[in-house]
Amino acid sequence: MISRDCSKRKFIEAVGDKEQSEIIRMAEAEVRAVEHFPLGQKPKPKDGAMEVQKWKNRKEAIPEYRNFVGAFLFFMRTRGIRPASISDEDFQLFCPVFKKLVERGQLPVEAMNCFESVE
Repeated sequence: MISRDCSKRKFIEAVGDKEQSEIIRMAEAEVRAVEHFPLGQKPKPKDGAMEVQKWKNRKEAIPEYRNFVGAFLFFMRTRGIRPASISDEDFQLFCPVFKKLVERGQLPVEAMNCFESVE
């Protein structure tokens, strides 16, 4: 798994300098990994408030990260169709990856047009 702490930025940084086919492969693997990522056992009150809060944060972060990576995978496979489920802020994280693919000639320059209405 690329980001065990469910960091969107770490995921984008990890795939950012790869070829398009490798990016898609890595995103597919990440989706599979996060779907089987263990939430862990719910802490007991005697474990302390910090442990309970960490578990709650993790419980919320895992599905959010899964949705992000899934949206990124959809975006890569469709070569620029924006997923409806993604926020403007998260969508902007995709931009550097697409920009590098355009620079390498793996995507047409027009592929960057999808980011213009969000900036």
